[in-house]
Amino acid sequence: MVKKIVILSLVVAGILIFVCGCGSGPGAGVDEGSVAVMSAVDGADADDDAGEVDAGVDVDAGVDASNAAAADGEAAWFFEVQTTDIDGGDFDAASYRGETLTVLNLWATWCPPCVDELPALAQVAKDYEGDGVAVVGVLLDAVDAAGQPDEAALETAHTLIADSGVDYPSIVTDALLYDNLVSATEYIPTTLIIDSGGSIVDNYVGGMDYDDWSAAIEEALKEAA
Repeated sequence: MVKKIVILSLVVAGILIFVCGCGSGPGAGVDEGSVAVMSAVDGADADDDAGEVDAGVDVDAGVDASNAAAADGEAAWFFEVQTTDIDGGDFDAASYRGETLTVLNLWATWCPPCVDELPALAQVAKDYEGDGVAVVGVLLDAVDAAGQPDEAALETAHTLIADSGVDYPSIVTDALLYDNLVSATEYIPTTLIIDSGGSIVDNYVGGMDYDDWSAAIEEALKEAA
């Protein structure tokens, strides 16, 4: 298990995340509802590629936007994920098979729309727990360029999680997450709503507030019924 996480950390470390139109890397400002994720090719330097990234997508709250990562509409692989959370604890997605819906949210600590919607997702997790809805975060900047835990990012993540009232897990990418979702994700935040059978009920790109998330969950519950 440890070997798998180390190997995947090296793979995930190859993903360079750029803030579109506002420079590259953590700390850059962004006005769009999402920011772009671009995989580096042959170890290209971030500064060399920054100018090649599109200006991002302007995602209106509540809009169900398509994403290549969820194009086939199936995510049964998620229930086979075995990784760790950002506290180093074991995470086994098989335990989520019993949930009516699992909300799988890809985020990063420096991504403003990702951070902005944390309180809404935290409230959704609380309000809809009784309806069989669970939320799981996937922290994309949990490792650094050397494939090691990024202590600064993890510290920031813990602060953001505490400040936002989040009590659902945020996990580190494993092989299944990388191959089936992370590697094909173009923009973050990206959120999949997965039913108990592994089908993707909805796929959202861009941050949303509580009202929009509540409406999305209500609709997804109807579809999953």
